[in-house]
Amino acid sequence: MARIDHQTMRAIRLGSRRLNEMKQEIDDVVKITLGLISSNDTFHIRAGEKVCELHSEKLYWQTMKTMAGNIVIIASKGGLVIYSSASGASQVSRQNVIPLLEDLPEVLDQMVGAFPVLAMEFSYLMIMSNL
Repeated sequence: MARIDHQTMRAIRLGSRRLNEMKQEIDDVVKITLGLISSNDTFHIRAGEKVCELHSEKLYWQTMKTMAGNIVIIASKGGLVIYSSASGASQVSRQNVIPLLEDLPEVLDQMVGAFPVLAMEFSYLMIMSNL
């Protein structure tokens, strides 16, 4: 690698900032989604029960109810958990950020199928984003 100049330092800083923004985007969307689901929407789901499951080309996603009664979204790769809504995306490795972001729309579609109230809530938020 050539010597690092000011332009390279700016690029490194911007790349790091973008990576952190992508991680924050994952966390924000997941937290918003889970926050829109009330206990009335989940009372019929047993602890440990899977609500949604998605096998993409790179990742395996599952949404389930914990023993504490919370709904969590988990993504794994090769049998190892790479993301959990319980711990957030701050520890997600840079190699996994883009696959997580690429799959997230399909995960949300499945969540809407499992929790129809999300369709109305997402529509309202999209309207609010245009104000």
